Amino acid sequence: MLFSRYRRKPYSLASRTIKLDMPKDVEWFSNLSDNHAAMRVVGTMWPGGVVLAELMDKEANPSLSYLEIGVGLGLPTLTLLAHECQVTSLDVHPQLGPLLERNAKLNRTRHPHFVQANWSSEDTRLGSSDVVMGSDVLYEPSHIATLPAFLNAHTHPGSQVIFVEPDRGLSSEMFNNMASTGYEVERTPARLNDFVGSVYRLKRTE
Repeated sequence: MLFSRYRRKPYSLASRTIKLDMPKDVEWFSNLSDNHAAMRVVGTMWPGGVVLAELMDKEANPSLSYLEIGVGLGLPTLTLLAHECQVTSLDVHPQLGPLLERNAKLNRTRHPHFVQANWSSEDTRLGSSDVVMGSDVLYEPSHIATLPAFLNAHTHPGSQVIFVEPDRGLSSEMFNNMASTGYEVERTPARLNDFVGSVYRLKRTE
C-alpha cells in the first residue's frame, strides 16, 4: 500500500495538534519526481514551517484569503484550514497535492486548494490574496529577482506578506530592497530548537 511508506508525526501548536503523514524515505519520495534533488528538499519538514504554522495558529482570520508558496508538507496550510480559512497552496511538485489532501482528511479540515505552479510562471488561477506567506523558500540567488515580481502580481494594497527564513544574506537583502518598492517591512528574530532565523512581515502600501 502506498501510504505504508509514510510515517505520522504530530505537531503541537497553541490551540491544536496537527498530524502529518510524511515520507519515511525521502530518497524514495524524491524518485517520484523528475527533479530528484528538489523533492528531497520538499519531502522534509523544515523548522521554518513549524514557526510559520505557530504564527498562523495564533493569527488565523477566516475573513482573509491566504496563499502559501513553496508549500512542501503543508503544515501552515493545514493549520489555517483547521481554522476554517480560505487557503491556496502553491508548489511546483505535483506529488505534494495528493499528500496535502491526505493530511487534510487526517486532520478533518476543509478540502485544500493545491495549485501546481512555479513563482516564475504567470498563473491566472491564483489571483490576489490578502496574505501571502512562505517559509524556508529563499535558498537560490535567482529568488531575489523572482519572488518580488510574484508578490507584486498576487497581492493588492493592504495585503500582508509573511515569510519565515533562516538568517541567510538572501532573505535580508531581498526584503530590505522591497522597502523601497511599495512595502512596509518589519523583521523579528525567530528561534525554535536549532532554528535561528527571522520573521519578515511586509505590508503592501501601493
